[in-house]
Amino acid sequence: MGASKRTSAVNLPGYAQQGSIFFLLEISLGWLSGQKQQTVNLPGYALQRFESFPQHHFIVSALKITILSDAGSWKNAALREFAARLRRRGHRVAHFHDEKKVGRGDILFILGFFKIVPPAKIAGHRISVVVHESRLPKGRGWSPVTWLVWKGARSIPLTLFEAVQKVDAGRIFLRGDVPLNGSELLDEIHAKVAPAIVRLCERFVARYPGILKRGIPQTGKPTYYRRLAPPDSRLDPDQPIASQFNRLRCVDNKDYPAFFSYKGKRYSLKIEKMEK
Repeated sequence: MGASKRTSAVNLPGYAQQGSIFFLLEISLGWLSGQKQQTVNLPGYALQRFESFPQHHFIVSALKITILSDAGSWKNAALREFAARLRRRGHRVAHFHDEKKVGRGDILFILGFFKIVPPAKIAGHRISVVVHESRLPKGRGWSPVTWLVWKGARSIPLTLFEAVQKVDAGRIFLRGDVPLNGSELLDEIHAKVAPAIVRLCERFVARYPGILKRGIPQTGKPTYYRRLAPPDSRLDPDQPIASQFNRLRCVDNKDYPAFFSYKGKRYSLKIEKMEK
């Protein structure tokens, strides 16, 4: 005769910690022929931590996650890798460049998307978040990376916050920082900042949903960066390059090249880093 079957349900409020990852657990326990089975509804994604529980079999329920970015965003390569990692961990992930395609789900990441996202799309998710490259509430608005480098910043702060109707004004969940050495050109700065943004998003997913209770309202007087325009790439031919290097290294060689006027003529400059 086979072993008798015994089942029970255990609901664990709060959080169970494994390493530095916290999971909200809802566990059903059953024993069949001496084999323990567990079903875990897991809002986090760090499934690699499960090797600490070799005696158990886990069935993981997925999150529905949407990533929204502009088609031409410099963040897209990192975001595609982010989406692929989430899928490998069992989550249902969509990456769109059109807000009309966004449906309903658990988490909406709005990253490098400069159109207005309709309130109905925001409301269709349990939480919608943005990562902005400044220490909010300072530096709300446009092109914070360029503005910071122009002002001589040696690091790019990151803020992951809740998307609300007022621009860049939602509750803050996580902060980060990207150090710079002062020699990077724009594409190199982007290559450092984009993966750091993704790492912040991964931390958010790992701590979801408990992190939703830890949002902190923004405090202090906000400052704002205006939208950049071609005249912002103007250089002064009477000033040394060293004094204008931070402006020069942040120009877009293709769309917004640096330029200067001299003897009634306008000249463009492109900057590239030479190999030693």
